[in-house]
Amino acid sequence: MEGAQELEAIGMAKKSDLALSDLGHSTFANRDEQHLARLGWLTVIGWQAASASVGYLGGTLIQGMITLHNPSYQATGWQGTLLLWAVIVLAVTVNTVVASALPMIEGFILILHVLGFFAVLIPLVYLAKPVPAQQVFSAWLNQGDWPTQGLSFFIGLIGLAYSFLGRSDHPSTK
Repeated sequence: MEGAQELEAIGMAKKSDLALSDLGHSTFANRDEQHLARLGWLTVIGWQAASASVGYLGGTLIQGMITLHNPSYQATGWQGTLLLWAVIVLAVTVNTVVASALPMIEGFILILHVLGFFAVLIPLVYLAKPVPAQQVFSAWLNQGDWPTQGLSFFIGLIGLAYSFLGRSDHPSTK
């Protein structure tokens, strides 16, 4: 996926550059037109940030697993940066060198996700303690000891919003 995003970003950059050269830099009559011409480059920067955030998320997940299984491990910034680059290099390698095997890899990951969904859902439903619906939908917890309930809500929302990163620019939504 990384390679496709980067190619799309390059294409968008080229289109924004063509738009500038077709109109000419001196033909912008006001600041609004100049702002519109810069939107192509803002999209490219957005794609770059999305690619970096995927590597960062993967690297920090790997660091978290290491910390979980080895309590004496002290995570440092430079190790996180190396893991970020390792995730990005792996993604680029899979999308370029091993591109012919992508359908098989994606099929395997699909099966893994479906089986994993049931492997998590069945024990949760079976082992969960039944509670009334009133408690499920009206009890709000602030177990992170944040100063306000609103701040706790929005900090918890970050992880959910992160999964939608870059989806508004996906080619299927155009």
